[in-house]
Amino acid sequence: WVLHFVNVEKSQSFNKNDCEEGMKGTAVVYTVEAGKYESTISQADADAKAQAEIDANGQAYANEHGSCVDVYLSQEIREKVQKNDCDSGMVGTEVEYVVEAGKYTSDISQEDADRQAQEDFDENAQSYANKNGTCLYVNVRKSQTFTRNNCVDGGIGSEVEYVVEAGTYTSAESQAAADALADADIAANGQNYANEHGTCS
Repeated sequence: WVLHFVNVEKSQSFNKNDCEEGMKGTAVVYTVEAGKYESTISQADADAKAQAEIDANGQAYANEHGSCVDVYLSQEIREKVQKNDCDSGMVGTEVEYVVEAGKYTSDISQEDADRQAQEDFDENAQSYANKNGTCLYVNVRKSQTFTRNNCVDGGIGSEVEYVVEAGTYTSAESQAAADALADADIAANGQNYANEHGTCS
């Protein structure tokens, strides 16, 4: 008496892959019924024979029985996102996150392909910016009063406040460096601003 092993049912899905460019092949399941192959060696050997049939014929079967459908490619999304996990008093740089054109496909509609791309952006862009962005120090609000000094005929110039708002300047180095940039702005532009906007009496 010889022990016979028979294969279990095996199935595998294949996509038709001989469609024209711009079209997508549908999925087709190739099945080998249970008991089609026997083995006197082992169950694994019987199952391997079934798998060998799938490997040999599955793709050709899908190409013969599958269909070609229009495929829609997602459009590119390219937007800058600001890093938002910096410490208080600091600001994150903006980082560009790109979902490349054609990354997602759909055989339903263009809207469906674009929806997949938008979901990618919504789910991943912020974490990408937080990982790849930089935290910068920002200047505090700075101001200084200047007196207009270009009046003629002995006129007296009025006082004018020159302001550099908080966050106008940033520095990756230190808070002091960011504030120094604001101070430099005041030194360079304050008097001219007063001369332009002040009055003479």
